[in-house]
Amino acid sequence: MIALWAKGILGQNLALRMLDSAMSREMLSQSYIFSGPSGVGRKLTALRLAMAIQCEEGYGSGCGQCTSCQKLLRGTHPDWHLLEPDGVNIRIDQIRELHVTISRRPHQGRRRIAVIDPAEKMNEPSANALLKLLEEPPADSLLVLISSNPLQLLPTIRSRCQTIRFNPLSLSDLSAFLPESTPEAKRMTVLRCAGGSVGKLLSLTEDEDWDEGRHQGVAWYLEEPSWNLSQRMKFSEERDEQWRNRLPWQEMLRDWQSLTRDRLMMEHGIRENGVWNPDVAENLRRMPGLSPKQLMLRVVQLDEAMGQIESNTPPRLVAESLLLSWIGS
Repeated sequence: MIALWAKGILGQNLALRMLDSAMSREMLSQSYIFSGPSGVGRKLTALRLAMAIQCEEGYGSGCGQCTSCQKLLRGTHPDWHLLEPDGVNIRIDQIRELHVTISRRPHQGRRRIAVIDPAEKMNEPSANALLKLLEEPPADSLLVLISSNPLQLLPTIRSRCQTIRFNPLSLSDLSAFLPESTPEAKRMTVLRCAGGSVGKLLSLTEDEDWDEGRHQGVAWYLEEPSWNLSQRMKFSEERDEQWRNRLPWQEMLRDWQSLTRDRLMMEHGIRENGVWNPDVAENLRRMPGLSPKQLMLRVVQLDEAMGQIESNTPPRLVAESLLLSWIGS
């Protein structure tokens, strides 16, 4: 049975049970890493957990109606602190200010609660400053680091936090967030391309250019086996000139990873209606054959490429390296 404070958070029953059990035994950690893809409820869970801790109806409740819960929902509770990047990174002075703030006694609630989102945006100085806070956490404090890639955090930070894993939502859970206005022919494609993320789902349904961008990305993917060396270099150069930020690169690589997974699934006998991109399944089936091992390697390579771009490696260099590694394989 899901606790009151966790009502409405879909697809994360294991994470919620772990937190609720710790709270019921009064054994909540002072520092957590909520890991997993974006748009699956990590920040919402941190907020609801804060409501459960601070609720005036009793510890562990999170009624949503009391003054404390309402302040948390509005982001105005004096013992709630959300730390986000100031520009590109989370800076050292932000962490130092947080250290001072969270070291004070709670103003109205039972704990001072701070959320850093996304934690991997800390640079080296700010990460080292946070480490000092984690080494001697103030009493009556709770720190939640939200991260899509915890391996980018310092090992010493990870070792001082309890990690709670959040998973991509199932298609049935995700469908609850699909706008009713979404055309029937587009519904399953959008759900599968969202990759289990509510945030991604909503961005796809609201993006008027998404269909065109996806179709172009699919066309490039289908053409790639026929490209020679110069065409691969030219493709990376042209995209670099056309795209002025990393987001289009990430979208393309995410689509390519989804298409590669579909090819892998079909190699293992999954029918076309069970893949993520059923509208292009027949085109994928006609592509030059790769072994399951080769396809799995490409899935991993695409994941690494997206991580490199997220870490500010120049996308053109990432794309060139990826496409060159695919020649003859």
